[in-house]
Amino acid sequence: NVVNGAVVNLKNGSFDFNNIFLSSNATMNISSLGQTAISSLKTGNIFAARSSVLNLLLLKEINATDANIVLWGNSMAYMSIEKDQAIKSISLDSSSTLRLGPTDGAQFSVGDLSLGFGASITSNNGEAASNIVVTESLTADYNSRIQYGTVELASGATANIEKGCASKGINDDLCTGE
Repeated sequence: NVVNGAVVNLKNGSFDFNNIFLSSNATMNISSLGQTAISSLKTGNIFAARSSVLNLLLLKEINATDANIVLWGNSMAYMSIEKDQAIKSISLDSSSTLRLGPTDGAQFSVGDLSLGFGASITSNNGEAASNIVVTESLTADYNSRIQYGTVELASGATANIEKGCASKGINDDLCTGE
């Protein structure tokens, strides 16, 4: 638990947490120092609330296959990975932001992706490839935003994104594919 403005910095190691909880302007940084990814993270659920920040920078891997990642209340996460990873679900709500920075076109496979009111997903990926592939369901509420090309739906995945499309935050590549 990281709360009430606390800052935790972890570098160059393998980190294993049951769950990660951030609240009330807390910050947690897990990173590799230098150009080569050497840090890794294994965790259960991740919850960041009330303007908290989670930075997972240049990680070799994130083992969160069964994890639910929840960002709420204007919270932010930056996730930079070296190779493809799977996550059970990502839920962004109340103006929260997920920023992605994969290397070499690495992707997240996400079962369920949900964007509540005002949530956004952006990427600094120079590749044309998508950063998140949704395998089960994608939901987007009014005023949510997904940067063009960042998210794609796998065959058989469902989309409930009419509200996000209506408010013009979800780009045509997803909206026309409904």
